[in-house]
Amino acid sequence: MGRRLTTALRYWHTVRHLRLSQLWWRMRCRVAPIRHVPKAPEPLPPTDTAAREHLAQLLDVWAKNASPETEATNAFLQGRFSFLNKTVQSRTPPWQGLDVSKLWAYHLHYFDYARDLALLHGTDKAPLLGGAGGGLNLIRIPKPSPNLSREGSIKVLASPTTPHRECSPKIKGWLLDWIEKNPPGTPLAWDAFPLSQRLINWSLLIARYGWDDTPIRTSMHLQVDYLAQRLERDLDGNHLLKNVAALTVSGTLLGSPHGKRGLALLQRECAAQLLSDGGHIERSSLYHGQVVLDLIIVAATLESIPDWLSKAIHNAMDFLAGVMHGDGCCAQFNDGAAEEGVAPQTILALGNLVCPPDADEKTGSRPFPDSGIYRLESPNGGGTMIMKPKKAMADYQPGHAHSDLLSFEYSIGKQRIFVNSGTHGYAESPYRDYCRRTRAHNTVCINDQDQHEHWSSFRVARRVHGTVLAWDEAKPALRAAYTSLQGARHERQITWESQGFWLILDRVTARGAFSLDSILHLHPDATLEAMDGISEQHVFRIAAPDTSLLLIVLNADSVQTHRGDKCGAGLYFPRFGKSIPTTTVVASSEGMESRDMGFAMVPNVNESDAGHLLDTVSTTWEQRT
Repeated sequence: MGRRLTTALRYWHTVRHLRLSQLWWRMRCRVAPIRHVPKAPEPLPPTDTAAREHLAQLLDVWAKNASPETEATNAFLQGRFSFLNKTVQSRTPPWQGLDVSKLWAYHLHYFDYARDLALLHGTDKAPLLGGAGGGLNLIRIPKPSPNLSREGSIKVLASPTTPHRECSPKIKGWLLDWIEKNPPGTPLAWDAFPLSQRLINWSLLIARYGWDDTPIRTSMHLQVDYLAQRLERDLDGNHLLKNVAALTVSGTLLGSPHGKRGLALLQRECAAQLLSDGGHIERSSLYHGQVVLDLIIVAATLESIPDWLSKAIHNAMDFLAGVMHGDGCCAQFNDGAAEEGVAPQTILALGNLVCPPDADEKTGSRPFPDSGIYRLESPNGGGTMIMKPKKAMADYQPGHAHSDLLSFEYSIGKQRIFVNSGTHGYAESPYRDYCRRTRAHNTVCINDQDQHEHWSSFRVARRVHGTVLAWDEAKPALRAAYTSLQGARHERQITWESQGFWLILDRVTARGAFSLDSILHLHPDATLEAMDGISEQHVFRIAAPDTSLLLIVLNADSVQTHRGDKCGAGLYFPRFGKSIPTTTVVASSEGMESRDMGFAMVPNVNESDAGHLLDTVSTTWEQRT
């Protein structure tokens, strides 16, 4: 096939999944760029007092219960601007002219670090979550609602606490410096996504410090007006949702009509982007968390929280809790890094304050069928499996998709054992291609081919989705499958066996001969030791703080292990730009038309019981195959 034809087909398989509205807006931006010049109203309306007080109290609780890392956050005060594991020393924020990646520059213009400094340098007067007299110092006055029991206006009972004043002039100086050096339309600084995140953060800073400076308010009005004309309708997804959340928060705070427009658009996008099980359409835990946090900030800004917003927050929080491990980190499916951004536990705590749950928190094994994520929890402390067997991505927005179908993560208590590799970064990362590959996840790679046809940094041409064949919540057990782009079928079954172990059975069928590699990535805290001579199978002991387990590789031709960087394999990416060496297990086999292979995981086993358990595992394997 000629190169031009290959390229044309790749574009076709990419574009054909997009919505017509996305294509229209992309063409509109290219052919007829928006010429709108942003304007601020004259005279400036006063900021909304209630919105300021609500946001200030939300930040008080946030600061008391989940302060940012002290050393890393304070480094910004010393002129050390660090993002993506790259530090630039500068007396003032280096807004322009640096040899840095686009994502690094975006982080600079987000102003997350200014928000974190405002959180860190607060007082110790904020209420404790769950303590006596704790909770956000707000009263909800109930009024009838057909859907939710907690609905109503918000009345402030006490003034927000006073933050540390030495930090305020420094942060305000950064804002004024940004305004001076980044006039409307400046590349990167005024791109819609960083503009949206900055508006939310500046709104929080105004509430935190009580600023009423005309230059800052004028600039925010200009940014809101600019954003309103440049919503990322071509990208859609979490970008568009953040755009309209920013319009709502900043518009409401500033007394701008864009606040009401943003809320109307937010209702529409929540209906379109949040699935019935609470998950976000892009199926990334990282971006799902950002969406939930933005909705919580919107709710805290409003005088009255609409039914639809309360319901959206409740459902989205329920999903977030469902994909969390015991250590508070979310499973890494699609783009995501377990320690990146605001911690899920913090998001859940803030959400429970703004929109208290109507029911007790759900626990145990749970399906999220629309999102395609399933949680399997053993009934007697054998750990938690979180698996992605179904929908791979939103076809019209696959930018954050990975080849991770039928992959899983596993934890025991607060210790994660098996993890997907995570995301090192985007266009700026040397590991971008690897992180999206099948080999970066705990699944089977057939004929060394990826599940999806990834290209560029965010594009996917041909892609596949999985199907759940059986689900038993009580056992728990899950069986699912997908058919690869090359026509091979991979079926995986994960079952908690009553004898006290997890059994993972993989069956691959294809026309003719094929090879398969089943890959497991250990968390960096876990160590691997081969236990030779106790079985014909490959047996390993995995040790981690406060727990251990046996890993038994079943019916593999060969097993290899390696640690450290091998073209990305052997590295774990907990944050953008950060890599940690870890251990990878690769079980390989060859087949003709059909081949079974798998693993058994026996948690908390005594060495003296290993032989008996191995016999039990072998017997169960023979019965299943």
